[in-house]
Amino acid sequence: RPAAAAPAPGALLEVDNLTVTAPNGKVLVDGVSFSIQRGQVVGLVGESGSGKSMTAMTVAGLLPEGVTAAAHTLRLDKLDLLARNDPKVLAGSIGLVYQDPGTTFNPALRMGPQLTEVQRVHLGRKRRSADREMVTALAGMSIRNPELRMAQHPHELSGGMLQRSMIASSTIAGPKLLIADEPTTALDVTVQAEVLRKFRKVNRERGTALLFISHDIGVVQELCDEVLVMNGGRILERLTGRQLKEGQASHPYTQALLAATPSMTGERRELVGARWSPTDTDQDGVEQ
Repeated sequence: RPAAAAPAPGALLEVDNLTVTAPNGKVLVDGVSFSIQRGQVVGLVGESGSGKSMTAMTVAGLLPEGVTAAAHTLRLDKLDLLARNDPKVLAGSIGLVYQDPGTTFNPALRMGPQLTEVQRVHLGRKRRSADREMVTALAGMSIRNPELRMAQHPHELSGGMLQRSMIASSTIAGPKLLIADEPTTALDVTVQAEVLRKFRKVNRERGTALLFISHDIGVVQELCDEVLVMNGGRILERLTGRQLKEGQASHPYTQALLAATPSMTGERRELVGARWSPTDTDQDGVEQ
């Protein structure tokens, strides 16, 4: 197998030859290498089961029980992510935004205690201080009447408000890296665009690096500086968001993803990636 792209020196996040294995021995992530610079937005794109979410959850230290990870290097700044790290350290370094805001929050609890949990539990802040900071953070996400929203239950907020609330909560501790796993999938197109603008706001104003996971290549090409296309647990192609937007993909699987993206007329071609096998080309799209 040809060598994968080496992580850039001085990177904020360095992932070198990451392999993730299921309890039954199945390889879920196969020798993945990439890096993220400070303030950079990197997207992992691919179909369900491609290994993109498992890669992200490994970085976040949230592997399911029995799943193991090995790598030459897995590092965030000076933090070894393969070591057993203090949850407080991880909570202050990595923020997480999940796919469905409706299932992220406990419907029986008010929003306030849930949004301030990271501050109170992991960062040791007092309730009143945490509440004040969260109200300010919610306002920064263009949520009107943030004090009222803190007192409401999740079902009283729209999907877009819930997702923007999660972004506020995940970034309030000033994490170096924000991981967003399919954060716009459950949202309609209009709300999706607003949420993407908020991710860019956090990235540009705070310099927060972003690892953005999605099956939607249209979303990724608009948001990301660099895009890594995954399938079968491997990175097949690396290109910039601009290259992707201009249709400069060279790997047949990436081309299939682009072809399956709906046009302005709503037409969509069938995704033909299922007829491509990871054995056809090696990692990074290099012919064997």
